[in-house]
This record gives sequence, structure tokens and C-alpha cells, in this order.
Amino acid sequence: YLSASEQESYEPMGDMSVVMSRSRSGREFVNVGDIGGSDDAKYGPGKTVWLRGRLNSIRVKGGSCFLVLRQNSFDTVQACFFKDKENPEQSAKMIKYLKTLTTESMVDLEGTVTTADVRSASIQDAELFIKRIH
Repeated sequence: YLSASEQESYEPMGDMSVVMSRSRSGREFVNVGDIGGSDDAKYGPGKTVWLRGRLNSIRVKGGSCFLVLRQNSFDTVQACFFKDKENPEQSAKMIKYLKTLTTESMVDLEGTVTTADVRSASIQDAELFIKRIH
């Protein structure tokens, strides 16, 4: 299982083995409802967070990908990834992996909170820029 203390040695994307409560990763996952686009939000713009949730929907087109993650029944947040011109091979690998994800998959995602105008999620003033996803 991917340990938080060793995460830099792992690929930033990929499938994990089944957790089965055999170990602790050391990560602290946040609630979607605590993410916001204002500075008074618990996890506001510029914060890096780990989020665990179900993949509600996914749209991949060209060099961009948009995911909507769901926690509980109603809390959703949009996450996005864009092809990086400075690291095209790693970006292409990430987009290829994101294309393999199916709706209702459980994902662990590390992302940076950014302000945005989102209509497809319950958190409408912020989104996550994907750094790692498993």
C-alpha cells in the first residue's frame, strides 16, 4: 500500500492493491464540503489536499480531463488535469491512465485547490488540480 512518507518514489498515478485495512498510509483525507474557493474556507485556494471518493463522472478530451468526485450522496467536487508542455511524456501517461477509470470507481486523489466557476458539482467556487491519483 502506498505510504505517504514514500510517495515521491511512486508513480503519480496507477491502481493500488486492495487495502483491506492491513496498513495505514499516513494520509489525512479531507471532506469535500470543507473545500472552497474563498480564503475563509477550511481548505481554500493554494492548499494541497488528499481526497477519497467515488468517481461520479469523467470527461477526457484531447489534452484535458475533468472528473467529478462524490463523497456521501450529495457532496461533489470537480478535479481537472491538463497536458503539461514541460513534461509531455508524463502528462500523456496520466491522461492515458485517467481514460481507464470508470464511473463509481473509488479513487484517492491529491490535488491543489484553485478558484473556479463550476456548474457540474456541489462545490461551485473551487476545483482541484490533480497532482496524484490512485
